[in-house]
Amino acid sequence: NTKSSSSNIGSSSSSWKSSPHLIDCHKLISQAKSSHATETGMFMPIHPQKNANNFFVMNIHNPLVDTVSYKIFKEGCFECTHLTNLLAFLSTQPPDAYLLDIGGNIGMWSLVVASTHRETYTIEPYVENYSRICKSVDKNSFWDLVHLYGVAATDVEGDLRIEMAKRNYGGGRVSAALPDLEDGGGGGGDKAEDDAMEEENDAKEEEGGTTTRREKEYHNIKGVPIDSLGLPIDDDHHRPVLLKLDVEGHELRALLGGMQFLHRANIVYAMTELRPTFHTDEDTFASWKKIMGILVSKGLVPYRIDYEEETRLDVSRLHEWRHVKHPQVRYFDVVWRKDG
Repeated sequence: NTKSSSSNIGSSSSSWKSSPHLIDCHKLISQAKSSHATETGMFMPIHPQKNANNFFVMNIHNPLVDTVSYKIFKEGCFECTHLTNLLAFLSTQPPDAYLLDIGGNIGMWSLVVASTHRETYTIEPYVENYSRICKSVDKNSFWDLVHLYGVAATDVEGDLRIEMAKRNYGGGRVSAALPDLEDGGGGGGDKAEDDAMEEENDAKEEEGGTTTRREKEYHNIKGVPIDSLGLPIDDDHHRPVLLKLDVEGHELRALLGGMQFLHRANIVYAMTELRPTFHTDEDTFASWKKIMGILVSKGLVPYRIDYEEETRLDVSRLHEWRHVKHPQVRYFDVVWRKDG
């Protein structure tokens, strides 16, 4: 059930509005209300910046079963340092700059950007997550700011599955769909990859305070290339784009499905999660080098985020890129931005 990627690169027009994958939050909220479904989450007040007026409220999962929601419940945000840096950079950009949020989870990054009256284009395949984004959009009247796609970003359109971590609704790993997989049921997979994902998510969850450990869940989802979504690109006025990418190991395929977008868009800031294995396979390494070459050609400089500090990275020494605490911690965050 796959087909080749079709290009539908947007422009300054609103071609993105015609995407069949765009979530109608009005309809979703209405259906939820009419079904009288029990609310399992809660709303939290969020103050992204002290002494600023971009206060909003956010719908989160039960903090006892989701580590991201627990962090937000306890600290008022998730990835707080990243968000502070993002807002500082965003303040230097014109009002039409927008965020492409690939792996939106429950909307922390998207909602923070929307609170500054900027648009976001948010890609999140898991219904329990994007439903919460819709509830936040409804509560804050962000209807014209948050544009939500209920799919996974990948290289070739087709049916996929997402494996949800036991205590992290944002830790889903995308892989090929299994023919006999029923939504929510169990499934097989590569044991080494399963173990690696389990170890990574356990490390993340230790930072949270979740007390309830759910069983693994598997769900069928749709995967589409970014280039097919008709995202806005203003070739004449160079509308700035900020990109955030966190899809638990599916980053390369997500970007390979958006190569035309990467080439044409005026990307001024990009945050992505990486793993040191990106340079262990020859073909994978070659693809990453091509993508990083595009970012470099746009004048972006990479920095590894080391907790409260950052380290400038050398693109000519990619084989040395790894977490400051490697091998105890494998994944690491890299921000690309224009300096000066």
